[in-house]
Amino acid sequence: MKISVFDLSVIRGYSVFDFVKSYNRKFICSDDYIDRFFRSALEYSLPVPYTKDEIKTLHKRALEKNPKDDIYIRILLTGGISEDTLSLGRNQSFMMLINYAHPINSELYEKGARFITHIGPRISPEVKSTNYTNSIYARHKYQDEKFTDILLVDANDDPNIYEGSVNNIFF
Repeated sequence: MKISVFDLSVIRGYSVFDFVKSYNRKFICSDDYIDRFFRSALEYSLPVPYTKDEIKTLHKRALEKNPKDDIYIRILLTGGISEDTLSLGRNQSFMMLINYAHPINSELYEKGARFITHIGPRISPEVKSTNYTNSIYARHKYQDEKFTDILLVDANDDPNIYEGSVNNIFF
């Protein structure tokens, strides 16, 4: 597959994604993640070229073809080719990226994890977009510090946590 350099995902970071993970060769909560993908695409006015059931079938096929028990599947829909690099594009690309799942280091459970904070939320937090500019910037800025993840926070004296740069945070 080729993606044009004029695709909004390339020149403006305008695309949506979501992912599911298999556990013991079964997907958990896949309906929730696929529904969120469709909500994100709708919010960004991107037409999804497959139905929810078709995406679930693609997921099942990917799992059947992989020798590993646990995989991640990321579905991604680009913004399409834009005539002026700012208007909604045409010819969006739909992709499915498959990675093998890596086990979580048991030391995190035994010794805990170190988080640092960085001021700045994600753009359009209601949308699962590929624009992780703030997270990438923060990871580079603090690369010499030892941390598990960065918590994105606001600038209040008693900061609110928006999210982790690559992890979900639950209390």
